[in-house]
Amino acid sequence: MRNLSLKLLGAAHTTKSSEAVVAMQTQPEFRRATEAMRMAYAACLKALDDAKVSAEEREKMLVLIGTAYGELEVTKDFLKDWYTSKLARPMSFQNSLHNAVLGFLSIQLRLRGPGLTLSNGARTPRDLFEAAQVLLQTSESELCLVCHVDSYMQKMREDIGFNGEPVLIAEGASAIVLTRENSRVSQNSEAILPAHFQSWAL
Repeated sequence: MRNLSLKLLGAAHTTKSSEAVVAMQTQPEFRRATEAMRMAYAACLKALDDAKVSAEEREKMLVLIGTAYGELEVTKDFLKDWYTSKLARPMSFQNSLHNAVLGFLSIQLRLRGPGLTLSNGARTPRDLFEAAQVLLQTSESELCLVCHVDSYMQKMREDIGFNGEPVLIAEGASAIVLTRENSRVSQNSEAILPAHFQSWAL
C-alpha cells in the first residue's frame, strides 16, 4: 500500500474550561454526557464548521475517535457504585465504554459513515493518523473526522510523576478534518500533511 499525503481542511481544540463546553452542562441534550463527550463534541463541531463540511457530506464521512485511557472517571464511579451498592447503573456502564464518545458524536452530529475508536496509550495519536491514512486510501469516502480526547482523574494528577517531579498531563479534545491530497474536496485547502509523522498531542 503506497504512502498517502493528506490535506487538512479544518481543526479545533477545546478543554473542559472552554466556554462552549461549560455551557453544555445546562443544556438538556448534554445532561448525561461525560466530560470527554462534551469536549469532543465542541472540538468536532468547530472542526467541521472550519472545514465547511455540509450535512450531506457528514452522512458519508469516516470518523476516528482516539483516547489514551478511556473514560477513567466514569469507570471509577461505576465500579465504586457497584462495589458499595451491589447495583450496576446502566448509564454509568454505557458511558464507561471506550466507544461511548463515538456513539454520542454520531447521534448528536448526525455522522452516519463508518466509525472506529482507537485506544493505545501514548501511541494513540499516531495510530489515529495511520488509520486515517489507510481508510482514506481504501474507502470511497473523501473526508475523515479525527478526534483525540482524554479526561483524567484528579488521583492521576497526584500520583503520576517522574524522578519525584510531577508530570504535566494533557487533557482536552483536538479534532481535525482530513482528505486525500488529490480528492475533490482537497481543492479547498493548501495545508498538506506528510505521509509519515511522529506524533500528534493534545
